[in-house]
Amino acid sequence: MSSDRGQSHSKLAVLITRLAGACRRCVNFSSTKRVWLLAGLLSTRLFDATVTYYGLQVGMTELNPVAVSVMNRFGAAFGLLLLSIFVLLLIGIMGEFVVPKFFQSEPTRQRMLTFVYGVPTMLWLGVCIYNLVLIGFFLN
Repeated sequence: MSSDRGQSHSKLAVLITRLAGACRRCVNFSSTKRVWLLAGLLSTRLFDATVTYYGLQVGMTELNPVAVSVMNRFGAAFGLLLLSIFVLLLIGIMGEFVVPKFFQSEPTRQRMLTFVYGVPTMLWLGVCIYNLVLIGFFLN
């Protein structure tokens, strides 16, 4: 029984150490660049969810089967919120834990973090523009 307790304390210590290391890596990566990448990521995800919700309200249909099943189960607004949180958490885990583990040199790590945060941002921006064009054609 005492060994289980010691193991749980050591697991907690390892988790705290890893989180502290992740925080140090956040500070080491250019803080301004990280803030802009994360702001772009969050804002384009929010914009995409908003445009998608508006499109659904005016009578358009969602073509993403995963999004459709989540929205059918939880409703359009809450389903989009859940999807957004889930995807942002996956990207955050990838950027903060996976990339630093596999890319040890600082320049390579910075390039990979730019890729991990920048590609979804550009993708969601393109999807938003595409959806806005479709809504414009749909309403005319």
